[in-house]
Amino acid sequence: SMTRNPLYFGNFCIWIGLSMLTLNVWLVLFSSVFFWFIYLRIILSEEDYLAEKFSESYKDWASSTSVFFPYWKTYRKNSTPISYKTILKNEYPGISATLTCVLLILVTLSSKKNGAYLFENWQLFFASAIAIFASSMKLLKRKTKFFNLED
Repeated sequence: SMTRNPLYFGNFCIWIGLSMLTLNVWLVLFSSVFFWFIYLRIILSEEDYLAEKFSESYKDWASSTSVFFPYWKTYRKNSTPISYKTILKNEYPGISATLTCVLLILVTLSSKKNGAYLFENWQLFFASAIAIFASSMKLLKRKTKFFNLED
């Protein structure tokens, strides 16, 4: 209800957050421009498709919903309850990739500061935790009924 592209907005926040973690203003600016260059084309083509497929109902909704940045005044509570199982099932690869990027940035910054590429204990623990999380989610998804929803 607040943005037509919540997934892309979330991706943008992740890109900018990771860029900011590097403490490099140029990387933040580059990431922003690169993001817009890539995603603007995707958004425009998807909106053309949706306008053609859903015609007036899409155009009416789109006219009152922000394209990208959330507009908080248009918030409406979702009638469907949030399923954290569904979120984990679908988003664990993205969560794992983001955490891995954070770790790599922190290792690089730490290595620059120390002058050597040595892993500290907390970094090894963090890497192990990411691997265990990703592997566990993959196993749960493929080998169990844990993520099956009871409707």
